Amino acid sequence: MLIFLLTVEVAASEIFEGRAFYFGDLHVHTAASRDGRSEDMGQEFARGCGVYDCGAVGELADNARAEGLDFFALADHVNGNPTGDEGLFMTALDAVMAANDPEGGMVTVPAAEVHFVEGERLLGHKNLYLFGDDEQLAGIGWETFRFNGDSSKIDSCAAGFEWLEGVRDRFGPLALIPHHPAPVTPMPVDWTCHDPAVELAVEVYSHHGNSLTVDEGYDPPYAGIEREGAVAWALDVEQLKLGFIASTDDHLTWPGRTCVAPQDNRYGGGLAVVVTPEAESFSRMSIYEALVERRTYATSGPMIPATITYSDASGVLGGMGELLAPTERGPVTAELKIPLGVSPFVLGVELVTPLGVEVFEAAADGHWLLTYDSPAPWFYPRIRVDGAAWYGGEACPDNGDDEERIWLSPTWYDAPPEPTDEPSCGGCGKSGAAWLLVGLLGVRRRRERRQKYCR
Repeated sequence: MLIFLLTVEVAASEIFEGRAFYFGDLHVHTAASRDGRSEDMGQEFARGCGVYDCGAVGELADNARAEGLDFFALADHVNGNPTGDEGLFMTALDAVMAANDPEGGMVTVPAAEVHFVEGERLLGHKNLYLFGDDEQLAGIGWETFRFNGDSSKIDSCAAGFEWLEGVRDRFGPLALIPHHPAPVTPMPVDWTCHDPAVELAVEVYSHHGNSLTVDEGYDPPYAGIEREGAVAWALDVEQLKLGFIASTDDHLTWPGRTCVAPQDNRYGGGLAVVVTPEAESFSRMSIYEALVERRTYATSGPMIPATITYSDASGVLGGMGELLAPTERGPVTAELKIPLGVSPFVLGVELVTPLGVEVFEAAADGHWLLTYDSPAPWFYPRIRVDGAAWYGGEACPDNGDDEERIWLSPTWYDAPPEPTDEPSCGGCGKSGAAWLLVGLLGVRRRRERRQKYCR
């Protein structure tokens, strides 16, 4: 079921505030996953397509364009349960490679879903993406995405990342993105198994629901939620620096379909937004570089460009995905902007922090401000959108909230030390007991942070 935007025209690859915004779906399945459906992969995998409105592998690019996308990736299963079909996987992979047409406005990324499992230890579902050009990726296949070429399990966390180093050496830049990290089923993510060199972002929203926090209440995972798999746990407890994306995790061979009937997907799913400099051409490498620099964000559907700038008394400190390093302590002002034509759809803008939620004030159409007196270690803006108005008078026909949301990637705040009257002499004047007290306070703060998520 397709729902078209009736009240406002928003094209993909928008230009706003000197930046280009590209919209795409990086997590789509076909019948090659065995638990997916495709119209053109044989009768066995087309059953039910009359009810579920499946797409065809041969029409992937056309369907993606019809949904307004600039890029997409198939992420069919290659190991775990179910393990996909090698022949069908190669058919789908060939279609993805053939559909890559940056000059024609469509970029495709070869990918696969890998189950990271170490014996009985469940490490999570993670999508492996390859961003080289067609020449670099010549020769990729089923075995490229399977641990050491043929295994259905990862020997260990460390061995998994060592294997990826070999893949990168052969085929060029890659990323490993955990998805549906918090739902109990199919598998929560173990954030202690993490490599920042390749795990550049996290899929915060899909048809599985919202993995950001346990208690947010917006489209909670229908399979239950694992507290230690939530994105807030990764940011606050494990102190990982991750950008955000969202995807549909569609299993019906149809990229970008975020509004579907409940029998298709519980919440429909979301999209990823890639932000680049305005004059830069768009390619697979553009997506990779945006992931590296955390110039991506997540939307539950609305294709709205958004920018965020953080400043203090000394001037601009930075923006989305950056590490803010002020020279002195003081209030920080956050300034969020979206195009004027879509600002009436916004219900509110909030700043999510590990300490709570702060509310922006509307300064003008398309312009919101918030002055934050005591910046937290990390924070990200959350834009609340009137879903029914956005989709022409009725909300998405899934089981989600009538509200739609956009989550910008986090920014981190490296607060300067508190001013002190003591001489700077490398710790002189502190007794052994005083240093022990400082250490114990640090341990206590770390314990309190963990306990906050374990209640």
